[in-house]
Amino acid sequence: LHHSISKDNKGKYYAPTRNKKFIRSKLENKFQNHGFSIFDENLNEIYNVSLIDIYKKNGLLNQIVSMESIPKNPFHLNDVEPYYRSDGKLIVLLSLRSQSSVMALDIETNKIIWVIDNVISKQHDVDILNSDNDLLTISIFDNNILMTDKKQVSKGNRVLIFDKLPTSPEEDIIFISTRQKHAKYGYKSIEFEWMQEQLRPKTITS
Repeated sequence: LHHSISKDNKGKYYAPTRNKKFIRSKLENKFQNHGFSIFDENLNEIYNVSLIDIYKKNGLLNQIVSMESIPKNPFHLNDVEPYYRSDGKLIVLLSLRSQSSVMALDIETNKIIWVIDNVISKQHDVDILNSDNDLLTISIFDNNILMTDKKQVSKGNRVLIFDKLPTSPEEDIIFISTRQKHAKYGYKSIEFEWMQEQLRPKTITS
């Protein structure tokens, strides 16, 4: 287990996991297949899934195994946030740092509902701010990383807001990847401009 631990209103706990799983001979021993587990109030594991399996089920595995050089840590899951729909079904929001994306997953079917990307960079900590008729308003703490000569530099942390995000799977994954799609879901960026410049957060991995 690693990174953040979340708790829902039923007493269950959610935590990212790190496992070794070899899906191709060319994967190195240090390849990390992240996933997550759910535990009951007595810390008995009641659910576990790997992101390799989620990507495979949803037709996204080529994003990992078709690269010229497969990364050792292709997901780096750092947050799992639960939400119960009005029908009692459970979904989770997943923050994947290495993919610079946040996704919603239906637990019953392991189907990805939507993916937000092309607007965050090495983010941490997705939170549910509000729900209205099972449409979510969320915040994402964005580390806002720029890679220069293999060095990571934060352009200044920020908080991104999205709203009216669905919580029920459709036939196809909703990719929220363009400016038009970002705007459709109420994209707003909150900078730390009210703070003195020397006090504004610029964390890279926190």
